[in-house]
Parts: sequence; C-alpha cells; structure tokens
Amino acid sequence: MSATCHLVAYTVASQHPPFPVLVIIYSLAGFGNGFADAAWNAWVGVMANTNEVLGVLHACYGLGATLSPLIATSLITKAGLPWYAYYYLMIGFTTIEFATSVSAFWAVNGAAFRRAHRRESGSKGAPIKEAMFTLPAGRTTWLCTAFLFLYLGVEVGLGGWIVTFMMKVRHGSPFASGMTATGFWLGLTVGRVILGFVTPRIGERLSVLVGTLLGGLCAWLTLS
Repeated sequence: MSATCHLVAYTVASQHPPFPVLVIIYSLAGFGNGFADAAWNAWVGVMANTNEVLGVLHACYGLGATLSPLIATSLITKAGLPWYAYYYLMIGFTTIEFATSVSAFWAVNGAAFRRAHRRESGSKGAPIKEAMFTLPAGRTTWLCTAFLFLYLGVEVGLGGWIVTFMMKVRHGSPFASGMTATGFWLGLTVGRVILGFVTPRIGERLSVLVGTLLGGLCAWLTLS
C-alpha cells in the first residue's frame, strides 16, 4: 500500500500538473510515508537493541532526504533539466521499493502475527483497542502521537521549504539554497545514528528535552 501510494503520486508529479494538483497528490505520497514509517517502526521496534537499530533505520530516511535535494538541485541547476525530471528517478526507486517490500513481507500478514503472538484465553477485545484506550501506556502513546504530529510537520515543512526561503528571502543562488536542505538532512542523519546509542545511556526524557531545545535553537539561528 505504501509503495503504491508513492508510485501513483510520483507518476502524477512527473507529468508536471498544476500546483493545486501537486498539493493533493503529495497528500497521497504522505499517506504512503505514514504507512511505511509505521510498518518499519513496528517491525524494527521489537528487535534487540531497539534504540540503536531504530537510530540506524531513521538515519536511512535521513540519508535519502540528504541525497534528494543534492540530486534534484544538480539535475535542475547543472544538467538544465526541468524540475519534474527528478520524479522519473523517484518512479524507478519506488518500483524497486514495491518489488522488494512485497517479496520480503508478503507472508508476514495478520494471520502470521496472531500465530506468533497468541493471546491468553481469558482476554477479550481487540489488542489495538486495549493498547490505545485501556492500558495505562495508551496515554503515553497519545501524548507521543501529538508530539510527533507537530514535530514531523515542522521537520518536513522546514526541510522542504527552506530552499525557497533561502532563495527568496536570503537571495541565495539556486545551487547554494539547495545545499542548505542537504545540510539540514545531513545533520538529522548523523544525529539519529549517534543519538541511538546515546539515548539509552542518558534516558529518553532527558534526550527528548535536550534535543527539542537544541533543535529549536538551531532553527532560530538559521532563520533569524
């Protein structure tokens, strides 16, 4: 489902439709990102050394986001190609995503999960309802969900629109402005790898507090 959302969105974007259509179609791409993010986090989150492995997983996301503006900027400013040519590459990458994801996880369905995680005979109700509405940990889940909803909006919005900001407000060149986005995502990539090993040693609460303060400070210094 994730790869299909990406493939449809990038195919439409490659046809350089009007801007309102891009906004709508990118909602579909974001929906696919949500599917992939949730699935990969759930799959990796039960492994040994969760913090470290999740850090590497999210660093892979950051690596893609680091290389993307570099590639797109080079195609536009150096090769002289139209902006939508970048989505031809994305269609190819998404085709690979579809083939590898389906082949690797086709058998890992709900029935296989229930066989591997049998519930006690006396338990009632759906597990997802218990996790979200009944168990005490559900409150933490909702709180983290609200935080991540705001955080990811800021992260993706800043990482995507900072190029336009640097060009129109700071009057930077197209290539230098594109490199600003590359630097933004590079910092995120390195941070996620390192913090995956640091967080278990200093605790999640302190890590989130310090990371939020430092992130806000860096954003303020960049944009002020």
